[in-house]
Amino acid sequence: MSLWVIAALPLGAALVGRSSKARLAGILSLALLAFQSTEGYSAPKVSFFGLIIVVLAMELLQGSLVIPRATGLAALILIVLSFASGLRGNSPGNVFRDSSNYILLVTVAPLVAHFGRRLTSQTMTRFSIATGLVAAYSFAATWSGKRNLANLPKIGVSSSVLFGFIVALFSAIAVTSLKSRRWWAAAAVLIAAGILTGTRNLLLLLLPPLVIAVYANRSASGPQRARARRAVRRAVTVVPVVFAVALIAALALSVDVSGAFSRIATVVDLGQSGASNSLIERQIQQDIAWGAFTRSPFIGSGPGTLWNSYRPTSDTTTTAFTMDTSLVIFAKWGLIGGVALLGLIWHWWRRLRPDPASLNRWNLTALGLFPFFLAESILSAQIEDRGLPIALLLLGAGSLSHAREERKAGPRHAGETSAKPVTQPAMGAW
Repeated sequence: MSLWVIAALPLGAALVGRSSKARLAGILSLALLAFQSTEGYSAPKVSFFGLIIVVLAMELLQGSLVIPRATGLAALILIVLSFASGLRGNSPGNVFRDSSNYILLVTVAPLVAHFGRRLTSQTMTRFSIATGLVAAYSFAATWSGKRNLANLPKIGVSSSVLFGFIVALFSAIAVTSLKSRRWWAAAAVLIAAGILTGTRNLLLLLLPPLVIAVYANRSASGPQRARARRAVRRAVTVVPVVFAVALIAALALSVDVSGAFSRIATVVDLGQSGASNSLIERQIQQDIAWGAFTRSPFIGSGPGTLWNSYRPTSDTTTTAFTMDTSLVIFAKWGLIGGVALLGLIWHWWRRLRPDPASLNRWNLTALGLFPFFLAESILSAQIEDRGLPIALLLLGAGSLSHAREERKAGPRHAGETSAKPVTQPAMGAW
């Protein structure tokens, strides 16, 4: 097997060098494989970071590597704080591992520019659907298995952000497509699958379709408004019916539906003796994170530190390398790093937020994903979700490619757009 791999390396390198689709497929597939675990330095992880370096080098050599001001400032602050964490005696390996997702966050912008200039909006849609479905399935398989609700094989990274992304994308396509019923049905199946894992946060999957439907119904004009209103009417009938059918199908597949809903119901016992172990563990993590922040409020405890101060105290699936609390960003990076990261997220929202003059599947997806992400971030450490950089890459590149196609086609042939001028950001803005 190793000989076949070695023989295929030159062909793979040539394909990656010539094809933008191959590069994106490589980054996405390696990410789904590499981030199934935060431990160790596996071949997929090394290959993943290596492929990103190749793409960044191509941008640099072509003179088109553009780093937005918000991204550059956040990157500089995180580098300084990571270096300071190493000077405190933290293991360089732990510092890098604990910073890896933040490294990806600050490299997303040039990756977006690279793929957004080269691939079509339809191609980005296909990549997004494939990636989102794999991540959503993996999340459902992972957590239903750990909670003994079902036994399904896992095939990729488990990410609630990518789960929200694919639900938002399906909802956005339903609002902008003539074939809205099938997309609402797909979104309803995903929402049911998420809730059936017993994950309380995934009740928030109801947010993307609701926010998208309300916004499109109010903001669209002309043919867009008629299409949006028709899609909303169809959602009222399609989503509940398909959701119910999905529950019945889950029962037929021996999924413990009652166990999932019973676990969700324990959220009302937060802070009481009836709270589940994971809720109790979350409170312990929050106390530890708050203590770390108060000891060093400006620069935080540094990446690689919190691992050394936390061990699970109850029988949960939480590992010693996870701090699942919303305070983790300030506990790890302090006020300086936390504000820089929040500024980076705000920068992404400004670039991706919808424009009523140009409602399309990408800015509507952003509209649905960001409330889901922010609501989940109040409850847990969603900024450390390994699917966040992937979702931003797909969203950004899709939005950029759509804007490029609109400029090329002109307002008369722009499909989903009105006669108003397009106000999407220029490519260099990424």
